[in-house]
Amino acid sequence: MNCVVCTWLLGAISDDLADIVSQRGAFARTIWLAIDSQFLGNRVTRALYADQEFRAFTQGDLSVVKYSGTSANLSPRRRSSSTSSMG
Repeated sequence: MNCVVCTWLLGAISDDLADIVSQRGAFARTIWLAIDSQFLGNRVTRALYADQEFRAFTQGDLSVVKYSGTSANLSPRRRSSSTSSMG
């Protein structure tokens, strides 16, 4: 069963990522944790970038509707990045 899950995991991701996370004879859980760390291991960095993007966003030539819609989209990303870095 381990071989089936490993094949499925490695087949579901890009070849570059598969090269990074695969190890000869690795268990499926080891591969899964390696994939997990590639995406979730940089939570703090993502939170900092989202915060910086939010704080640097200005209205400029945007209409009020476009500005408020865009800032409303930035705010949840910022919030979800910072809360996921806590836990």
